[in-house]
Amino acid sequence: MPLEIERKFLVKSYPPLVAWPVHMHTVSIHQRFIETGEDGVIERVRAVHGNGTSQYVHTIKKHIEGGINEEDEHEISAEEFNALWVRSSYQTVSKVRVIFDWQGRTFELDIFMAPATMDPMLEVELESMDEEVELPPFIEIEREVTGEKDYTNWKIAQRKT
Repeated sequence: MPLEIERKFLVKSYPPLVAWPVHMHTVSIHQRFIETGEDGVIERVRAVHGNGTSQYVHTIKKHIEGGINEEDEHEISAEEFNALWVRSSYQTVSKVRVIFDWQGRTFELDIFMAPATMDPMLEVELESMDEEVELPPFIEIEREVTGEKDYTNWKIAQRKT
């Protein structure tokens, strides 16, 4: 399985979307998780809507260490999505994702709609955890949360509403 290496940051504030200082686009994401019964392995089903299109994605992730996962991800049909969606016993995680480039990297700002109590998070994927990352100055970061399980979408889906 390919590796996903990312750093995550809890966001204190960001510009209004209508006044974003760099080119960006948004997508709407709705996702649920399915129990695999295997320690450290999660299954996710996700619908991504944006620019008049919809994409459905099935992902199996295996936790390696903080910020590093093995990830097997592939697009599925709407019918496959619906069949997997109903298998989840966890709450839906819904968010608007703002995607933009800064200093040669693609960043994703997740603004959570459900559960509504989650603070926004900024993510950046890397080739290795040793890489230097220059954070965009127009986003105020509260702190880095890479490797903190409470800030994974899997843990967010398990929270009581």
